[in-house]
Amino acid sequence: MNKKLNTLLSVVVLALLFFGVNFAFGKAVPSKSLDLTEEGLYTLSDGTKNILGSLQDEITLRFYFSSGVAAEADGAQTARSYAQRVEELLKRYESLSDGKLTVEFYDPEPFSELEDEAVGYGLRGARVPGGRDKLYFGLAGTNTTDGEEVIAFFDPQRESFLELDLTKLVYTLDQPEKPRVGIFSSIPIRAQQGNPMDPRSGRPAWMVVDQVSERYEVEWIERGDTTLPDDIDILVLVHPQNLGDDLLYEIDQFVLGGGRLIAFHDALCEVDQDEIRPDDQLSYLSADRASHLGPLLEAWGVRMDSEQVAADRANAMQVGWQGGGIDYVAIMGLKEDRMDSSDPAVSELKEVILQLAGVLEPIEGATTTFSPLIRTSEDSMRLDRTSVAMRPDPPALLDGFLPGGEPLTVAARVSGPAKTAYPDGRPSGDAPEGGDDATPSPHLAESASINVIIVADADMLMDQLWVQVRNILGQRIATPISDNANLLLAALDNFSGNDDLIGLRSRGLSRRPFTMVEELQAEAETEFRQEKQELDAKLDELQARIDELQREKEGAVASQIVTSEQRQAIDDAREEQLETRKKLRAVQRKLDEDIDRLEFKVKAWNFAVPALIALLALGVWAFRRSN
Repeated sequence: MNKKLNTLLSVVVLALLFFGVNFAFGKAVPSKSLDLTEEGLYTLSDGTKNILGSLQDEITLRFYFSSGVAAEADGAQTARSYAQRVEELLKRYESLSDGKLTVEFYDPEPFSELEDEAVGYGLRGARVPGGRDKLYFGLAGTNTTDGEEVIAFFDPQRESFLELDLTKLVYTLDQPEKPRVGIFSSIPIRAQQGNPMDPRSGRPAWMVVDQVSERYEVEWIERGDTTLPDDIDILVLVHPQNLGDDLLYEIDQFVLGGGRLIAFHDALCEVDQDEIRPDDQLSYLSADRASHLGPLLEAWGVRMDSEQVAADRANAMQVGWQGGGIDYVAIMGLKEDRMDSSDPAVSELKEVILQLAGVLEPIEGATTTFSPLIRTSEDSMRLDRTSVAMRPDPPALLDGFLPGGEPLTVAARVSGPAKTAYPDGRPSGDAPEGGDDATPSPHLAESASINVIIVADADMLMDQLWVQVRNILGQRIATPISDNANLLLAALDNFSGNDDLIGLRSRGLSRRPFTMVEELQAEAETEFRQEKQELDAKLDELQARIDELQREKEGAVASQIVTSEQRQAIDDAREEQLETRKKLRAVQRKLDEDIDRLEFKVKAWNFAVPALIALLALGVWAFRRSN
């Protein structure tokens, strides 16, 4: 009896010690977690930690998730899983904010005040398969100065950018001032005022300019300016040409000083018509329609030959030609598989259309990092500018196409340490404009890190390549046909934060795909399509034969002479048709057989491993009890 009592007391004491030590340790030591996922899904970046640890304002995040609606809907399993991850991540944000960030969790029921509150913040409800009511799954953030930012609905397709979206929302609330963007363009992208008496005069701005103006404070830089505005955060150059040395120096110093730059640097800008004379065809060849940034590209470790443009046969767009259509290899529709899926500036884009784009290359030995954002396919080559400058001949370009076997970079991000292109200071030697009392900024000889995005095409921003514009009741309605404008907007969004925000990249999806199943399914579908096409062709051939025999039979009936051979031929054709249909059904069944077999194996292992562990545990228990 004493032995049993001692054993019981020992168990009680050990249990008390276990829970006591855990409780005390949990209070004394901050909680830690171990991320064992392959891509570090649950490990926050240093940029996020820096932003959360340096918040100046007090921020409240209100997370709305209709758990009741999600529980009732059969099609809400993905949303429930994703909502759990969002909730866990928000709690981590709160714990890292040093008390500056408060997270509140709400479960809005249908037709409740909480649902009205969510709608008031701008959240959107979504219908879920199998559910009767709308599912609310979004976030509303506020600061102490009445600033508001929302994520209207957490789209599972953007799960890889969850940290980026949350951190940017928090950063925007902490830094509510709207970013200022300086724009220089040597082509007519701005609106031009016309004669008030002539409604047809004047020219509207390119649609991309309207979209940028909606999101940012825009300051225009004019031709002949020798300085940049002091208060811009991001600089956009659209076909920079004929820039003075002083302005180039200002751009150099802006980039070295931490300013962000987006340059649409063209090898052959078709919109640039300044030196074109319609009555002189040779002017198309002699006109200088390339962008120029003086010595800046070389200083940033980038090269672009203005005498060459990229051509891609695999992604060529069709153009009208002699009453029909033909692939024009110098106009490319590059889809998402040709973009860097890890870079937020392009990862959400589906297709961009480029026209006579240049080719970007890193300079050997450069200190900067050259990261391609958009590249052509391997079925590409470099075309001489003269072959497309005057009267391009698409059939001749196709006939003479010689692919180089490697992709060509048409957009890139340049970062890392760089030196000035003007080691001797301002070229003119004059102090910048600003009056006698203005204190010139110190000359920067180098930078530890620059942030530049270069796109080797400026034509891509014109309306014709990305949007259809309709005028309805005096309002221009835009219907995008490509993501050309979104490329600029995404780059601006990426650059509108500080270095910590820019450093964020997409994170891997938490839903791990069954790659073996997907590969097997792809192989099966390939085989299925080939056999199905052969059988479909045979069925068409048999049907044509039956139709022909039937017509012969009808003619024989009319003449009252129907031979047994005719009847037998029709019967044989129909029997072969039925047999072919059976084969087609058998081929269709093959598509699922291998996948079903693999699914059975996965289920068997899922059952066998836990059962084996349970049996092992029972064996250990039985062995210890017998002793």
